[in-house]
This record gives sequence, structure tokens and C-alpha cells, in this order.
Amino acid sequence: MHRSPSLRRGVVALGAVQAAYYLATGVAPLVAMPAFQRITGPKTDDWLVRTIGGLAIGMGAVLARNAATGRSDPIVGLAGAVPFGVSSLWYGATGRVSRVYLLDGAVEVAFAAGWLAALRRSPTGRGPRA
Repeated sequence: MHRSPSLRRGVVALGAVQAAYYLATGVAPLVAMPAFQRITGPKTDDWLVRTIGGLAIGMGAVLARNAATGRSDPIVGLAGAVPFGVSSLWYGATGRVSRVYLLDGAVEVAFAAGWLAALRRSPTGRGPRA
């Protein structure tokens, strides 16, 4: 079955960018909680922020490994973008957390849109694979 090299390169690049974003945003509260809170607003449960940071690091590591091996998987990308995006948009819009989370929500929507486009363009409907 024919697989477009440009589509494959695009999804690998998308996975790499999403990986870098998750690794950076996941590490931030672990190494500099005060600076993280200056940007994102005060938190009542530092342990929860660190837990979510750890989850972002884990997701970022999987995305990075997939990108490094040229086997980016849209389902993995969506598995991060959808819950992070919904949470950031919902709680940012309702005022439960700082509105800066709306920016994260917009980034997550862009990731999800990219993965959905890759799925639609794939001949198998499962995304490009090596």
C-alpha cells in the first residue's frame, strides 16, 4: 500500500513537537514550582500539579520515542491532546484555573486537529506507519 513520504514526515514532526511541548510543560512544575505558578496561577495541591507533570513527561517520552523511530501514532497523540485540551479549555473558561490555560487548550486543539488530519489522509484510516 502506498504511503506518502510527506505525510509520514509531517506526522513524525507533529509527534516530535508535541513531545517537546509535553516534556517542557511536564518538567516545569517539577523543577521550578514557584516560576510555574507565576505563569499559571497559584495552586492548592502541588502534589497534583506534579502528578500531572509526570503524566505529561510520560506521554512526551512515548511521543518522542515514536518520533525518533519514525513511527508516530495519531492515537497516541490524540490520547494526550484530547484530555489535556478538554481540561485546559473547560477549567480555563470556567475560571477554576487561570485563563492562561486557554492558551494550552488552543495548543492541544492544534495537536488534535493535526492528528485527525493525518488519520483522514491515511489510506488505512489508522495513520501513517513505517
